[in-house]
Amino acid sequence: MPERRDNGDHTYRATIAWEGSTGGGYTAYTRDHEGAVPPAANPVALSADPHFRGDAGRANPEQLLVLAASSCQMLSFLHVAATAGLDVLDYTDDAGADPAPLRVTVDGARRDDRLTRGCDCCRVRGCASARFGP
Repeated sequence: MPERRDNGDHTYRATIAWEGSTGGGYTAYTRDHEGAVPPAANPVALSADPHFRGDAGRANPEQLLVLAASSCQMLSFLHVAATAGLDVLDYTDDAGADPAPLRVTVDGARRDDRLTRGCDCCRVRGCASARFGP
């Protein structure tokens, strides 16, 4: 759960831990580190993007930014659908980012959702367009 302040605002925490040495210069130090988002129990294995000498087998901060934006959009879409009385059965998204400058694309163009049989697809699109644009 996010921490709550007295005024009802949410705060979110994340921790990062790295060990190593930068004494050998830019090419020598490890980019591998761990992140956590309390109170979630499991740490996340992180590194830099491989273009910056990171480990491709670990998530990088840029990927996490895209993931966070995509997750926020999905949760907002589900909220709008549920509030409108629409029964969404599943949802997938294929979000992306352009790294120079970093531009996150989470516009729903590659979103795929499955609705209950008989559900008014035009109504769903209307809800999504009202919330996220055409």
